[in-house]
This record gives sequence, structure tokens and C-alpha cells, in this order.
Amino acid sequence: MRNSIKIIAILLAVLLLCGCNGNAAEPTQTEATQPTAPLLAEVATQEELVKALAESPRIILTADMQLTNMVGMKDRILDGGGHTITGPELQQVEVENAEGKKEMQNVVETENAVMICSGTVENLNIQGAYRCMGDCQAYPMNGDVRIKNVNAEGTLYALSIGRGNKNGSLYVENCTLRGWVNINKIKNAQFKDCTFGFDSNGKNGYFRCFIDTTLIGCNFEPWVKENGSTTRYNISFYKSTSGVILTLEDCYVGDTLITQDNVGKLLKLSLTGNKVVVRNTVQ
Repeated sequence: MRNSIKIIAILLAVLLLCGCNGNAAEPTQTEATQPTAPLLAEVATQEELVKALAESPRIILTADMQLTNMVGMKDRILDGGGHTITGPELQQVEVENAEGKKEMQNVVETENAVMICSGTVENLNIQGAYRCMGDCQAYPMNGDVRIKNVNAEGTLYALSIGRGNKNGSLYVENCTLRGWVNINKIKNAQFKDCTFGFDSNGKNGYFRCFIDTTLIGCNFEPWVKENGSTTRYNISFYKSTSGVILTLEDCYVGDTLITQDNVGKLLKLSLTGNKVVVRNTVQ
């Protein structure tokens, strides 16, 4: 009898520990209903895009999009799904410079479209932005960036990288970049199977790098004027930069293969103590 009483007491204690109904304690409502961000977010508006870039590792656009302000990403995959991002429209404000003279200054939030600290941008068209892609003070490139199957045509810059900490690497493949391309303050850069051309105003067709950079299988488009004359695409180095090597491997202007002998005729070169080295595996 005593043993039976002891057994009953033990069972009652176990039941009390597990809950009055004999089951394990249920999670609280907060634990059970806490929302989680989707691994893949489908977005159709700028508001949805900004939210997804803050929460989801992969984002895909389901519609064309007009930006009113720049968007920034870090460690994300942004898949345009073949859609187009336009703008934002550049705004300027009047400021007083160090000499006391008034001048117009770009509003950063409208100067840039898609700014990338790290991650991947693919299958996207970007147009109408002062700076289509790149980095800025708020979103410096500080990790590897991959850009694939992207068409960018800005009013000035197609791609501008120059705020990083010299640690990240840039890989660009199968892209069309019309406008200024500027590469600085990263570890290394490689472009493969890309097309380079002038911006939508026909004023800026420049490639400028401050670090050793390789272009493989790329094509450079001249600007064709209304009278049929052409302006050569520019390879331009900054005057204070020296010792930088830009390697062109199996690159073309139209159907003409660039060689070490004709590179100065096909492209407008401004080297200022830097080098363009041509390497060909095709004849």
C-alpha cells in the first residue's frame, strides 16, 4: 500500500511538471506566431523592394519599377527577372562652396539607383539614373560583388565603384554598360563578355580603372553621330594614377579584333603612365 501511494505521488509530481493536462508545456503565443522573412521575396514596388532587401536573402522583381530614391543591398541576390528599374530622377540643391561661391550639388538619394555593398545583381535592366549601379558613402563595396546579365544605361554612370575598403572583388559577366565605368578601391575586377558604350546623351563612353583590371571577350561601341561620323570609346586613366595595367583579352570594336598594334586606333587612349596590354587567344 505504501509503495502504491509513493508511485501515485511520483506520477502526480511528473504531471505537474509537464502541465496540468499531462502534456508538455505549449509555446507562448509570441513564440508560435513570430513572423519570419521569406527566403525568396517577390516584389513589384519600391516599398516592397526596400523591405525585402532588409529581410530576405533573395529578391526577384515581378514588374518594372520607377525609383524615387536609391536602394542599397548587402549580402543579397537581386534578380530582376528581366524587368526594368528606371531612375530616380536626379535632384540638385544650391550650396555654398569653400570659396563662398554658390554651386549646384547632387542630392545623393536621387544621384544613385542600385548601390551594392556585396552580393549579386542579375537579369536586370537599369535606365535613366545618373549612376545606375555602384557604391556610395552609405553603401560602400566591402565584399565580393557579382553582376550578371544586366543592361545599364545611365545619364552619366553605368557602373561606379570607389567607396570600398580594398577587400572585395568585382565580377561582371554578359552585361551591357553604356555610360561611364569607374573602378577604384577594391581588390580586383574582371569583366567577361560585356559590351561597353556611350550614355544615353552620347557624351560619356569611358572606362577608367585605378587598379589592375582584366576584360575578356568584351566589345566596345563607338558613338555614331547623326552625320554618320563616329566617336571612339575611351580608355582613360586618372592623371595622378600610374602603374595600373588594363588587360584586354580577345576584345573587339565591332567585328574587328583589338591587337596591340591597332588598340590606339580603335580606342581613344589616355594612359598617363599606365598601360593597356592586349592578349589574344583567337586570330
